[in-house]
Amino acid sequence: MSWRDIVGQTRVVDRLRRAFEQGRLTGAYLFVGPHGVGKCTVARKLAQAVLCEGRSDASFEPCGTCPACVQVTARPSPTHPDLEVISRPDDKSNLPIDAFIGDREHRSREGLCHRMALSSTRGRGRIAIIDDADELAEDAANSLLKTLEEPPPRTILILIAGSAHRQLPTIRSRCQIVRFQPLEAADIARLLRMHSESIGADGSLSNEAIERLASMSAGSLRTAGELADTELLRYRDRFIETLGKPCWDPLATAKDVTQFVESVGKETPPRRRRMRQLVAVAADYYRQLARHMVGASIEGDAGLVAAVRHAATRWNRGPLAAVACIDACILAEQQIAANIHLTTFAECWLDALAEHESGERTA
Repeated sequence: MSWRDIVGQTRVVDRLRRAFEQGRLTGAYLFVGPHGVGKCTVARKLAQAVLCEGRSDASFEPCGTCPACVQVTARPSPTHPDLEVISRPDDKSNLPIDAFIGDREHRSREGLCHRMALSSTRGRGRIAIIDDADELAEDAANSLLKTLEEPPPRTILILIAGSAHRQLPTIRSRCQIVRFQPLEAADIARLLRMHSESIGADGSLSNEAIERLASMSAGSLRTAGELADTELLRYRDRFIETLGKPCWDPLATAKDVTQFVESVGKETPPRRRRMRQLVAVAADYYRQLARHMVGASIEGDAGLVAAVRHAATRWNRGPLAAVACIDACILAEQQIAANIHLTTFAECWLDALAEHESGERTA
């Protein structure tokens, strides 16, 4: 993959290219934007461009064939000794401090911060990519501050997050923020066609299915891929229809949501992932409802458009109530990451949405 193959983020790529060619890459970046829009892809590509041993010094395009390029792009995880990639473990609610400064027996002698201070193994510098930065524990975030404030020479740290506002102010102030935009539906469709064999449950996706998934994706390839799950797609349509009804019952809906979430199995990580998917569905529904009430077009498939238009005919609380529901969904995402009990969570979250709709809750 070359930089030309990065879809939908031309502005970001051009910005990084100019900084690279002018020798002005900074020591710390915060990549923010929706999930599934290319933040990790761009971070890996930047690491490849910096560490490539086959390009000319003036070229931003990695050769793709030298040992460094091959090691950076190795799957399932890179094997280059000067590239660190950290993400939240499946069995953890956050990025633990041990990943940054070592466990209690090896404090400051192991972990990312220690390794970033070491000399480059291959002479091109060191790069760290910290995925899931929204889930940085506060003590882990604080342990990063010195490394971010005074990055060792020829090092680059890239934090990947959904929102800059979920980072500590001390983290934000030490990073150059790079904002990624949602992808266009046409770009999502193009990417789905490129990867349909790995996404489709039966090994392929029809053109009709691709177009529908793209229209439902809210600009996220990850969301489009998740909705390729037939069961999730079917339940998504039913859930949106429920939210569009007048005076829907939050407790009955919570029971139904919980049963659907538990149907994925007994393991906690898949259940939390499924609940996050439903929160994202609700957030997109209320986002489109707010857009419709201020005269903007509805962005979505026919089912979402019909549900939003039907809801708007009985919605008398104005667009700010829909925005309050969006805020409740944002808070809900944070609560899921904090390992809240999912049954209790579903009841409280859906009750809050119903109260915002009825006007019983004002904040």
